[in-house]
Amino acid sequence: MLIEKHLNAVSSIVVNKVIKMVKRQVCFTIEEEVVKKMEEIRDTTGVPVSKQIELALKGYKIEKVEQR
Repeated sequence: MLIEKHLNAVSSIVVNKVIKMVKRQVCFTIEEEVVKKMEEIRDTTGVPVSKQIELALKGYKIEKVEQR
């Protein structure tokens, strides 16, 4: 009985965390120049355009760094 109560408590915690991490799908228009730049970055780095958009919305920027 004690184990069942613990499992039920743990499962409800997991469910609550999953609900909080749900992503919503949105649609928007991006300027053609920006898309071309993102496609160039994708070809160079392998980072998909969708991931670049996600990172940009979070405040990140992908930049090329010169190695010494």
